[in-house]
Order: sequence, then structure tokens, then C-alpha cells
Amino acid sequence: MRYISLIIVHCSANREGSALRACDIDAYHRSLGWKGCGYHFVIPTDGSVERGRPIEEVGAHCRYHNKHSIGVCYIGGLGTDGSPKDTRTPAQRNALLHLLQDLHRRFPQALIVAHADLDPRKPHCPGFDVVKEYKGMGRLPIHLFSSEVVAHGLSFARELQQESVRKDEDDAFQQERNDGVKALCPGVDQPHGDEQQHRDGEWQGELL
Repeated sequence: MRYISLIIVHCSANREGSALRACDIDAYHRSLGWKGCGYHFVIPTDGSVERGRPIEEVGAHCRYHNKHSIGVCYIGGLGTDGSPKDTRTPAQRNALLHLLQDLHRRFPQALIVAHADLDPRKPHCPGFDVVKEYKGMGRLPIHLFSSEVVAHGLSFARELQQESVRKDEDDAFQQERNDGVKALCPGVDQPHGDEQQHRDGEWQGELL
């Protein structure tokens, strides 16, 4: 099992009332050449908790933080006019709370945060203040949710973004290596697109 240091809450960036489910996200992500749904858990508007990628596997949901995190996504996050909004239904709120409580019991060392707390390019995901809402949940240690910790996460993400030039050079080297493998061994399969992105931490998008 992977070491889990973060449980990251997302929205799917769909308008409220969306009937989207985990199978739809899985199909969309597979259409991109990925192994499957990038999130580990998906919560549709009816409050079901649907499995995405097995938690033993690295997800594809938060740039630079996939390796040691679990991604939880609720369907919604946009109002009817397309603007950011907390669209969780009562059933989704209840399901998310119980899921996070369960994950905290399993991974008590993990910090529960929003996608926005770790990626400045996603300031509205998931549409509500995750740290504030869940800081008093169950036995969660309050000190984990200090502003200093969240600020550190933001700072870390920004520092990693500044390394993009070096990463681009690494990507070029990797592409050259893959091209060489294809030329020498045309029957050898290359990694799925998201597997390479997992290693580089380059997955950038929400579902839509």
C-alpha cells in the first residue's frame, strides 16, 4: 500500500444537477488513453460513494501530489450559470463526511485539503472551504489544519511549478528514449499517457 499524506477533495466542474457518475468519468478518462478514472472515489448527486481507481494505485487528480494522495470528487461545483458554486446536495454532504471520516480512520496521518489548497491554478475547486469544514471532524488533529500547513502546501506547489523548464527538458529526454525504444523494439508497449503524467506530476485538468 502507498503511503498516504493527503486526501484531496475535488469537484467535477459540472453544473448543479448533473447526472454524471463514476462510470462516465472512467469512460472519459479512458478515451484520453488513461488507465481509468483519475479519482479514487466519486460521489454523484444521489449521495452514492462510487469507486474509481483503486486506492493502492496512484491517481491522476492533483498536479505534483498524486503519488501520496487519495482523490475524492463530488459531481457538481458549478451553478446553473457556469460560475463556481458549492452544489453539494444534502446526500452528497452526508456521503462525503462519512467517506472522509472512514479515510481518516484508515490514514490518520493524512491531511484533508481542497484541490485549491495545493494548486493555485484551481482556486475554486471544490467550491467550498474544505479545511474549515472538516477541521473538527471526529478525531482529526486540529493542528494539521493550521494556516501555516496550507500555506506550506501552496508554497511547495509553486516551487515545483518553477521547475517547469527543467521538467520540460526531462520530458524531451523521456520522449527521445521512448522513440528509441519504439525504433528498436516496435512491439514493446509504451506507458499509458497518465502513467507518464503520474511520474512527472503534470496532470492539470478537471473533468470538463
